[in-house]
Amino acid sequence: MSSGTWMNKDGLYLEFGTTKPTVEAAGEYRSPGTNRIIEVVFDLAGLSTSAAAPTIIANTTRFPGGIVQVEEVQIFVETVPTGTGALSIGLMQDDRVTVIDAAAFVSAAALTTFDAIGEWQSLHVGSAGAGTLIGVKPTTALNAGYITAFTGAAGYTTGRLRVRIFYHGYGSITQ
Repeated sequence: MSSGTWMNKDGLYLEFGTTKPTVEAAGEYRSPGTNRIIEVVFDLAGLSTSAAAPTIIANTTRFPGGIVQVEEVQIFVETVPTGTGALSIGLMQDDRVTVIDAAAFVSAAALTTFDAIGEWQSLHVGSAGAGTLIGVKPTTALNAGYITAFTGAAGYTTGRLRVRIFYHGYGSITQ
């Protein structure tokens, strides 16, 4: 069976063949109260090194559009990374080419930030490595987008992180 992908007229990214049954690395959870949580597992080896062309992490879980505020990003180290990159996590439009913000959630977090298995990092406004959307209440609606990552000029050879993005919306959240 062959594998392939296709963008249909509705703008939906479709996978078929051997790529279709791949388990996705992300999911969205509703928590008590107004917050929602997107959890993404990042295998750091092989991520793009370019902010202009970051790697899309999951094809089925996207960050929603609308007036959305990110409160916090938590990073849990499952496997200590090796390499020399600085991790950034951001957003890309549905066309899978146009970058909305390459450092929306995490901005150039140094490798030394993730130096012990089981360690938690919590990014808030003013934290080292905090992305541009953390703590900012947008005045205009944000476009929904794919969650992306890149490692700067260098890359990682190993490493696995679990990232949780805590957010809430004002009015309707679209996806």
